[in-house]
Formats: sequence, C-alpha cells, structure tokens
Amino acid sequence: MKLKNIVFSILLTSSLFTFSHADDVSFSQELVQQAKAGDATAQNNLGDAYYYGNEVDQDFGKALEWFKKAAAKGNTDAIFSVGYMYDYGEGVEEDNLTALKWYTQAAQKGQLYAQYYLGYLYLYGDDGVSVNTKKGVEWMTKSADAGLDMAQAELGHLYNDGEEGVPQDLKKALHYYQLAAKQDESSAINNLGIFT
Repeated sequence: MKLKNIVFSILLTSSLFTFSHADDVSFSQELVQQAKAGDATAQNNLGDAYYYGNEVDQDFGKALEWFKKAAAKGNTDAIFSVGYMYDYGEGVEEDNLTALKWYTQAAQKGQLYAQYYLGYLYLYGDDGVSVNTKKGVEWMTKSADAGLDMAQAELGHLYNDGEEGVPQDLKKALHYYQLAAKQDESSAINNLGIFT
C-alpha cells in the first residue's frame, strides 16, 4: 500500500501549499508600503502575491525574498513558505536539508502545515533526509491532533496499512479517518468504507 500513500501524497502536495496560504492576497502599493515599513504580515502577504501572481507578475525569487523578511520577524507562515520553496525548488535550488531546517522552525512554533511536512519528510525520507519513523509519527500526530485534516488522513493510512515502521492499528486508523472525514477529506471518506 506504499504506492497508495505516494499517490495520495503527490495529489495532496499539489494542493497543500494553496490551502496554507492566502492565494487571494492581491498586490497593491499599500501592501508594498506596509511590507517596506517592516510589517511582517504584509511582508508575508506580499510574498504570497508574488508567489501566486495576484495582480503582479508571478516571481518566485521576489516571493522568497519577502517570505524570508517576514520569517526573520518570526512570521510562522512565512517560515513554512521558505521551507516549502526549498523543498520543491521554487525560486531556489531544491534542498531538502534546508527545507527540513525551515519546517522544523515553523513546526516548533505550531504551524500545522510545517508539522505535516516535517512529519512526512521523516516518515518517508528524501534526498539528504533519513527516515526517522518516531519523529515522523510524532510531528504528524501533532498536526493531526491540532485539526489538520491531511495529517489525520495520513495517520489513518499509516495505521491502516501498518507500513513505514508503524504497526497496524485499525482502531487508530478508524479514529483518524473519522476526524478527517468530518472535515470532508476525500481519501479518509473513501477509506472509511473499509470499516463498514
């Protein structure tokens, strides 16, 4: 069932960044002025505007620049965004170890998507990042228990399949599938059919 999890994760990854950001933030001179004045939220929002190309040409380099400025001021969404851009090579060369560093920083501050991605990197490993099942489950569980439906579904899959060094536990699988399904997470809804 590892292939099922990989396919699910590919689909999830394509949508996860959109869910974690204000993709409707538009570029404006007022936003630029606020960002230049040092407002971390405005800096993060300007990064989003450049990332998505909202009312401005899409520019990953400028997005990363503004995300880093906001991250330096402790904006957890921006810290996550920097990690994501390194993880997927957007505006920079792909670098999973650097992504891991940024994800860890945001995850420790409670950013749910960073906790999910950090858990995922530890569960499945990637170039330069070794599998660490214990840390992976720990971070995925923090994100799931805080309410992130994607993390709940991923834990459901892990406990249902009993792979990746995680023992099968159908009671936990059902629990996490039910939590995710309450938020209309489609893979969890589909997998609940296993238990009926």
